[in-house]
Amino acid sequence: MMEMNQVGLNDIFFKKYDEHLTFSKPIVHFKNLIFGSLYIDVDGEFTGINMKTNHTVKVKFIEKVSEKDNSKVSG
Repeated sequence: MMEMNQVGLNDIFFKKYDEHLTFSKPIVHFKNLIFGSLYIDVDGEFTGINMKTNHTVKVKFIEKVSEKDNSKVSG
């Protein structure tokens, strides 16, 4: 397994809608590298903020146990 933890915040500006969004990225896991059936899984919490309206969203990604399981999201 390989893990990629991205630190910091990302900003997106939608000129057409005059919207500025700031968000964090969850942890990404790359699994089954040795056996050849690679799959990517997301784990952790995603937090997004609309800077114009101050609306906040928190989405939690739940890690899969195996390749055959379905992904789970709550928020």
